Amino acid sequence: MMKDDYSDIIGLPHHESSVHPRMPLAQRAAQFAPFAALSGYDEAIVERARLTDQKEDDESLAGSLDRTVQMLRSQLSQRPSVKVSYFRPDGRKSGGKYVSVSGRLKDIDDIRREFILEQSSGEEILRVPVADISGIEII
Repeated sequence: MMKDDYSDIIGLPHHESSVHPRMPLAQRAAQFAPFAALSGYDEAIVERARLTDQKEDDESLAGSLDRTVQMLRSQLSQRPSVKVSYFRPDGRKSGGKYVSVSGRLKDIDDIRREFILEQSSGEEILRVPVADISGIEII
């Protein structure tokens, strides 16, 4: 018959192996540490929680932007410094965010409908789609 109260072994000394050294407590604790059973799951959760803005179409803004673009087109040879605010679509999910960039206006590409800006002493070229522009400021 088996005893349920372990009274037959409760007083015996703990077994110490003569072959294997005792494992340090830090290593014993590491055995029970959580692990990532699903690789990429944490990144997917962070990506899902990341917020994006939705593009706002403002028809009343279109007229003033057109006038500013025409004025900049006439000053293109002077390469004016501008600050352009525009909507940058997100590459991973719907939506995006509004950003502002500054630089010298190098060209207005009518075929691709883009502003071409030079940033940081002409080394960096940035193309901004005209359809995504929400504001232009001449600086």
